[in-house]
Amino acid sequence: MKITKTIAALIVLLAMLIGFLAGRSGDSEESELGVVSLEEKVAGSAWTCSMHPQVRLPEPGPCPICF
Repeated sequence: MKITKTIAALIVLLAMLIGFLAGRSGDSEESELGVVSLEEKVAGSAWTCSMHPQVRLPEPGPCPICF
């Protein structure tokens, strides 16, 4: 009976370790502190028209095709 409880405890600890390690593999976009500011996200963004996705603008504005 004691061996069964020990094996069950080891299985639970292994499952917790796997869950912990799986949770650590987040976005590669995160900074060292795990926080990415809105400015950092927008700086690398390109704005597109939903009707003309080939149009890529550096900032929000009217689409040059459909305005």
